[in-house]
Amino acid sequence: MSASRYLALLLVAASAVAQTPVTETPAAPTVATPAVVPSPSALLADTEDRLATALRSFSLLQDENDRCTAATTRLTAENAVLTARLADAGTQSIALQGQLATASATAAQVEILRNQLRQTQDQVNALIAENAQLRTHLAITTAPPGSVLGVPIRPGSAVPSPAPAVVDSKAPEPRLHTVVEGDTLSKIARQYYGDSQRWPVILEANRTLLKDDRSLRFGLKLIIP
Repeated sequence: MSASRYLALLLVAASAVAQTPVTETPAAPTVATPAVVPSPSALLADTEDRLATALRSFSLLQDENDRCTAATTRLTAENAVLTARLADAGTQSIALQGQLATASATAAQVEILRNQLRQTQDQVNALIAENAQLRTHLAITTAPPGSVLGVPIRPGSAVPSPAPAVVDSKAPEPRLHTVVEGDTLSKIARQYYGDSQRWPVILEANRTLLKDDRSLRFGLKLIIP
């Protein structure tokens, strides 16, 4: 039952009590004391007390209703804000997924380029090794200057005597290499011999200048035997 309806019923009851006439009931001969009938003023006071209680209850209910309405309004506003944030988060999630897909494609391309670079480096190393082998083979098969190579002769003809070798009394000048930035003994050996593993030869020829392969200094002149 709502407070307004309850209040109306109390008003009707108070009005009925006020309009009811007071009648005296004759005492029965067998009853020693007469029945106590409340006076209209007492009934009116009781009704007013109930009415005041109902009004207080109605006021409390109305205050509670106002608080509930305010809370509902606040929650509705917060729900709208959260909904907007959720929409923004969804948009950002879609954008991040696109960026992730782009990054994945870029990473795949980078991996492909790395593989191609690795293959190219392998090919270059193979060519360097092949070049070193060719240089070594050429150094072995090529006669030094002043040597006499065998010349084919016809059968029955006299074999010509080899010409005496001319001995050069002047010793050949040693090769010199000036150390530049980034040089190492392995790099120098590969430059002059075609084989980076021959760096100990250069180290032994320059023991007066070098203690080990890490003693290179910029501008140092090395003998290349």
